[in-house]
Amino acid sequence: MTANTARSNGSPITFRLDAASGVPTYLQLVHQVEHALRLGYLKPGDQLPKVRDVVASLAINPNTVLKAYRELDTKGLTAGRPGQGTFVATVSGITSAGAITGYYFDGSGVAHGYVRSPSGTITIFDDPGAGTGASQGTYVGSINPKGEIASFFVDASNVYHGYLRTRDGAITTLDAPGAGTGATQGTQAENINSMGAIVGNYLDASSVNHGFLRTALGTFITFDAPGAGTGPGQGTTPFSNNSAGEITGFEIDASGVFHGFLRISGGE
Repeated sequence: MTANTARSNGSPITFRLDAASGVPTYLQLVHQVEHALRLGYLKPGDQLPKVRDVVASLAINPNTVLKAYRELDTKGLTAGRPGQGTFVATVSGITSAGAITGYYFDGSGVAHGYVRSPSGTITIFDDPGAGTGASQGTYVGSINPKGEIASFFVDASNVYHGYLRTRDGAITTLDAPGAGTGATQGTQAENINSMGAIVGNYLDASSVNHGFLRTALGTFITFDAPGAGTGPGQGTTPFSNNSAGEITGFEIDASGVFHGFLRISGGE
């Protein structure tokens, strides 16, 4: 019943065709990727078999493979990287209008951001300061109804920096006051609300976490939850903020115990 199989070197998925199924060939490829994602066989950053390898192994038209990969791109499940191939993407957020954003890792383990418009067009982007080594690059955390994206990138020295990407593609780097400049230290933006206010955390020179709020006007406000520890890896980590200005996240105390917190507008 299975006609042929195709697997590209380095790809965790093997494509199989069932000539008797009556399902169009391109849809068989699409369904197999979707099934592998549901079962966890494919994970963000995994590369799909190269088009030429699928064509050679399954003896099918290249346009059939390209159609399948375009369908996966349109669904926001993968992102194509010119000259490198097609990779499984991580979906980080979706607007009420249907715009999707996320990131993926290329064949060298470098992260790249993407935005998929409601019409299905995918735009890949990188912060100009992002590094090009493994685990470096541009990550994506959240998108608000205006299409503004807030997240972070990792530079060539493995220092973290926040960024704001506007709907038209302009990118502004965000470094919280007090952020450390050593490897794995720096600023991570986590969420942007409908008003354009951004929250996140920064790791100082002693590797202690502190929270920050960047207002829509660009002013930084740093804060620590009461009871947060002051040792390496301890401290305050905000994760989300709403249109009313309320912020939620967690703190790690001096004993390494996690506690949630709510910061209301005004700082209490």
